[in-house]
Amino acid sequence: MRWFGRRREGTGDPGAGPREKSVGALREDSKAAELIGRQGDAAEAAARYTALVARAERDLGPRDTDTWALRHQLAHWIGESGQPEAAVRQFTQLLADRERNQGPRHRDTELARHQLAHWHGRSGRPEEAVRRYEAMRRMAERENRTEAALTLLCDVGYWQQKSGDNAAALRAFSHMLKTAQEEFGPDHQLVNIARQRYAEVAGSLPFGNEGGQDGLQDLRATAAAVEAAGDLQRAARMYEQIAARCEQLYGPGSPDTLSALVVQAQAAVTARDYATAVDSFGKVLACMELQGQGPGSPEYGILRGQRDELARMARHAVLRIAQPTATLLGESVQGAPETLCAVLAREPGAAHSTRLSVVNDGADDVSWRRWTVEQWTALLRNLSRRGYDATALCFARDDLRPTPEEALVCERLRLPGVYVSRLGEENVRIDAYVFADGEPTAAHVVLVADERPESAERELRKRLSAEAADDRIALHPGAAA
Repeated sequence: MRWFGRRREGTGDPGAGPREKSVGALREDSKAAELIGRQGDAAEAAARYTALVARAERDLGPRDTDTWALRHQLAHWIGESGQPEAAVRQFTQLLADRERNQGPRHRDTELARHQLAHWHGRSGRPEEAVRRYEAMRRMAERENRTEAALTLLCDVGYWQQKSGDNAAALRAFSHMLKTAQEEFGPDHQLVNIARQRYAEVAGSLPFGNEGGQDGLQDLRATAAAVEAAGDLQRAARMYEQIAARCEQLYGPGSPDTLSALVVQAQAAVTARDYATAVDSFGKVLACMELQGQGPGSPEYGILRGQRDELARMARHAVLRIAQPTATLLGESVQGAPETLCAVLAREPGAAHSTRLSVVNDGADDVSWRRWTVEQWTALLRNLSRRGYDATALCFARDDLRPTPEEALVCERLRLPGVYVSRLGEENVRIDAYVFADGEPTAAHVVLVADERPESAERELRKRLSAEAADDRIALHPGAAA
């Protein structure tokens, strides 16, 4: 286990004095308590730390730094055991003791202050967490501790998001991203974290309610951040919104609209969404015609050739599904072989389908067959707000041929249709199609291993924990924020 105070040499010396022996015994017992907590039994860890704190106060005294270190871990595991209010009370008292005896700027005091803000948020008071983290951030800025200030700004944005103030969170992560890039360069860990957080918040915001130049500028910045975070398909959809907004503001044949349509088409190609790219290139060509750059101009001919090549590629579409997700789809079909309807989706940053969302309510529910395109759109929008991007619609039946209604829905939503048939108790057949003008074209289904790397944020937390001064431990790895 890591301790907050400096390790004292000679703890394991048989000739050590009573204090050293007591400290050594406390450390050994605290290792066991910490291991129990990290293995998932937070209540038992809290119980053990309660006993350890009592021993430390008796043997070392209530003002000893090792006693305070044990109190810190006790407060943490009390909170993790499902008692966040008790954790707030514990950290409030610990912070007061550290400020009085070690001073307000001591790093152990700052750590207790950080944890108190954290547990206010975990207790259902995210606004109070925002207030406290913002005060710490301002202090770090005044002391020119830029990296610390940006880390605290990340906490501010996190709890703003938890409080429901997504607009404020977006501003916080935007400022964090810009400042981190300027101060530390584009490859710094904080830049990666800011991009990831920005993209997560941006993906859930209902863009489209705010109009004018300011709203368009915010949407462009958001789409760029989402693309930089690697969420290419979501970025492509946001560029589509930008193109539509430009058409409303400047007209269908304006240079701004053409530029936005080109960016949209490029984003769709980068995301390998060739069906969307074909549609986007068609809009680019139509806009060029309005500007007088129609058939006969070199640029028009080049773009039309690219569109035709993309159309050929779209007819050979590939749908990649994570192996566990495909297994879940097969199991779901076994339970409802004639009625199952579901949506395949992917998590941000994933290159293949990683989630399955069942649409119908029970094996006998077929109400989805009467849904309009608008109802399907509302369902997909809800998935997007939860952080998932739809990749295909799934239908179960023995007859694997798409119906005209399904073809229309899939084409309008620009999603493949996946058809699953039960071949036996343990086997299913999966076919997939893409649609153009109501006609299905077979797509390849590829099952892939679900291997997603750890987030940059998790990597940074590991690095900060490993590099913590005086062999300290700041946060339990499973903490929410």
